Amino acid sequence: MFTDLLRKLERAYPRARVIHAIVDNYSIHSSPQAEPALRSLSRIRLHSLAPYSPEFNLTERVWLDLHAAVTRNHRCGTIDELMAEVEHHLRYRNRTRSRHSVRAVA
Repeated sequence: MFTDLLRKLERAYPRARVIHAIVDNYSIHSSPQAEPALRSLSRIRLHSLAPYSPEFNLTERVWLDLHAAVTRNHRCGTIDELMAEVEHHLRYRNRTRSRHSVRAVA
C-alpha cells in the first residue's frame, strides 16, 4: 500500500522533477519488500522524521493527548468501556479543535 501511494503521487505530479515525501519511522517505509519499488520511483525522495517527534507528527500529538487524558490511568473494567471513553474523548477533542480552527481563519 505504501509503494502504491508513492506511485499515485508520481502519476498525480507528472511534471515534478522531485517529489519529497515526509514519513514517520513505521517499518514499511524502509522494509526489504519496499526497497525495489523505492528504487524504481526515481523522483520520490523520502525524508524520515526523528524516531520520536510529536512536534512534527500530528498523529503523534493526538496519541499523546489521548494517552494523557484517557488511557494512562483509566479505571475501565472492559475494553468496550475503554473504547467508549476513547471515542468520547476524540469526538470532544475534534469538536473543540474544529471550533478553534474556524475562529482562527475567520
